[in-house]
Amino acid sequence: MVTMKSKFIQSRELFFNNIVNKFSHQKLSNLIVSHKIEESIFNKFSYEVNNFFNLSKKFDLKNMTPNGKLVPKKEIENEFNNILIHFHEIFESMNLSDEISHFIIPAIRYKESNINTLNSNRSSRSELPHSDAWFGWGENTLIVNIPIFGDIKNNKVVYYDLPIDMGQDILEKRSFDEGGKYVEQCNKLNLPYEFGNIYICDISVIHETSRLLNSKARLSIDIPIQFKYHKNIQHNVSKPDLITADEMKLLGQNFKLSFPSKMDQIDNSEFQIVPI
Repeated sequence: MVTMKSKFIQSRELFFNNIVNKFSHQKLSNLIVSHKIEESIFNKFSYEVNNFFNLSKKFDLKNMTPNGKLVPKKEIENEFNNILIHFHEIFESMNLSDEISHFIIPAIRYKESNINTLNSNRSSRSELPHSDAWFGWGENTLIVNIPIFGDIKNNKVVYYDLPIDMGQDILEKRSFDEGGKYVEQCNKLNLPYEFGNIYICDISVIHETSRLLNSKARLSIDIPIQFKYHKNIQHNVSKPDLITADEMKLLGQNFKLSFPSKMDQIDNSEFQIVPI
């Protein structure tokens, strides 16, 4: 019996393809692509990310959450702004800058060789298969991931292929445990994961942090990005996590983001836009 492609999958493919057809890419699945970042841009970007990471280490990674996110703090806000400038440059080079409505402040993720003990029992740890839609992100959202350095052969992001008859209900906000029934319907993919590439997938795509035996640490970027053209523009995060595409263009020219909290203060990434 031939399985028919659901209207939901058709609509996600239409939305996804309208975006990814703006730039050269390798199709890894119907809702996952990779793009080779211009070498000069990637070199500048990865340099700034590494610099931010090394400065965080000087503060004993006090800005790292149990899930490996390196949160920008007052002491290293200038270095984080440099990352954002080159992050935006990547999307300019991909002809996507004018298609984006909002950027979410990128998560610089340091995934150690073993799962953090403080994270091992968290119900929303990225080591569990999940869709970022379950965090409340809306239908106008895609997810990007950029590996920066480390053991990306054994410590990487692994994606799943959605069945072609998947329904709209996969986008409903839910716990990772509740999402298990969707994971069971999906096929785990063995995809390339290489430096210099940006990986883009639809908000519905299930993925996870995967470590093989004796893996070493990895540094990467992952974040949702909101695009302009879809019927629903929804998100379930506080406004301080968002910056408009127009504001992002002017970073380093007219203003920068300032992060009030310091290394010894409670974890958050709220920011203020201040002139320079």
